[in-house]
Amino acid sequence: MHRAWTVPALISLASLAGCGSGGGDDNPGDDEHYDCALEDRDETFVVGIEKIGAAGTHFRIMQSVPAPPGRGDNELTLQVTDGANAPIVNAQLEVKPFMPDHGHGSPIQAVVTESTTVTGEYAVAPVNLWMPGLWQIIIDRTPAEQVIFSFCVPG
Repeated sequence: MHRAWTVPALISLASLAGCGSGGGDDNPGDDEHYDCALEDRDETFVVGIEKIGAAGTHFRIMQSVPAPPGRGDNELTLQVTDGANAPIVNAQLEVKPFMPDHGHGSPIQAVVTESTTVTGEYAVAPVNLWMPGLWQIIIDRTPAEQVIFSFCVPG
């Protein structure tokens, strides 16, 4: 009996083959060593690290637990302000961890919760960085504004 493979099934299998096995490529698997000292595309985490979106919105990471962001679940506190540094309330934010070298995100969706005590602050958890390597933390704000922070997770 022959099994018919669909294109989505083959793509899924191909993406899984690239992670975790080390299969002869330059990308480490989820339990292999990754030397962040050799990574030159990441940013050094500091409290208040900032990106400015195309519409002038300022996105600052005010806290990370753990700090710097590490392997596993992370909790971030974002401060979102306009160009005049006024806090933005009711921002529609989506936060997505993504591994550009592997072409995949995290299996766990990050939840964004607006602070009830600090205007313009948003808690994001869990930001799951489940394997070593370069991770992008992509923050999308509706309408059509995006910033990307890049951190290396050692293994």
